[in-house]
Amino acid sequence: MNRNTDREVFSLNYRWKNLKNIPPLRWLIDELVQIADGLYLGQLLFATDKLFDEYDPACPVADYAYQNFGYFLLFDERWNGEARRLFPFLEIPENAPGVAAAPAAGMLERSKFSTFTFEEEECAPLNESVFQAVLADFKNSPTILHLLKYYSDSLQGTMDNNSPFFLKVQELFNRGIGITDMEGYYRGALVSWHSEGIFKLFDVNTISMAYNGLAVKFSTWTGKAFDAISRERLGEITDGFEKGEVPTRWGSNTQALRTFKEKFVGKLTEIARVWNEPVDYEEAQRNGYDVKNFFFIARQGCSVSRACPGKPIYQLNYRWPKLRTIIPDCYCIDELVQIAEGLYIGQLMYATKVFLPYDPAADPALYEYRNFGFFLLMDEEWHQIRLQIGYDLSNA
Repeated sequence: MNRNTDREVFSLNYRWKNLKNIPPLRWLIDELVQIADGLYLGQLLFATDKLFDEYDPACPVADYAYQNFGYFLLFDERWNGEARRLFPFLEIPENAPGVAAAPAAGMLERSKFSTFTFEEEECAPLNESVFQAVLADFKNSPTILHLLKYYSDSLQGTMDNNSPFFLKVQELFNRGIGITDMEGYYRGALVSWHSEGIFKLFDVNTISMAYNGLAVKFSTWTGKAFDAISRERLGEITDGFEKGEVPTRWGSNTQALRTFKEKFVGKLTEIARVWNEPVDYEEAQRNGYDVKNFFFIARQGCSVSRACPGKPIYQLNYRWPKLRTIIPDCYCIDELVQIAEGLYIGQLMYATKVFLPYDPAADPALYEYRNFGFFLLMDEEWHQIRLQIGYDLSNA
């Protein structure tokens, strides 16, 4: 019915009188074409003339003045996995046919995915009984990421702020390697939020409850990027405190602004005067994000956590005033350690003494940093496993 082509299509005709469709469906004819094996693109064509006449299939198509009111997709079960990743609002179950695609031959058997990388020397308080429980859990997991998904699902499913699974994740963090440098883009995934301070009510994980109840539906975060920074720029941002004597990076959080909800969140960040930097087309297509924001200075440092004080970690510092980070992230210092090749676990440390001006030379204990959750950063090989097992796909 396209006036510009005579091509054949598969027609879905709603217009027959005996179908008893009500307006506007009684004016609709869908047209389908195949664009890949098992994948079909459709267009919705509504008549805009002779609306009150009885449909006559012998009438010239042009007399009904059909207009295109949109496009849709139909796909078979082979596309369920990709559709679940790209269109989370469809809520395709993780056990639906085609979702749990088999990994590439031999991929999961590689030692990279089942070998922890821990500090050789004890750099933080270690709990051997908790670690043995972790190893027992790991026996039932094909990869380390499967184990972390199990912990994440358990933590987000109970809302227990004192869940023993927090101790297990903390034990992995305490044993991880305090790396000296990171470079490039890493995909991100949430393990769980954790409530502290005024949010710690009746041992209920109120932050996680709020996130899973609403905020996750508007998540635009895809990961973090670590780029080069000159000594001059570093000194400007940190008022001369950081000298660049150790490897230091300009860090950012990456955001995808492609769906309506994501674009809505993007507009809200503009209204909130968040420092946003759009990326070029090639970077957006390659990595799947559109904007960098919530910047930080990244370098090796010592943990400010009560659970592992002084432990070597990779520090992501959002607290420098010239980063213009908005509340509450202006009180945040993320801490990263490597727990496997290409896989990193981070903890979100927020100052709870929020009225005390930030002084990088001051004792961190003055700010009473508390752990508000754990997250992961991973390379592309881990990300492929993450997609296959359906781990935190809201931002994948």
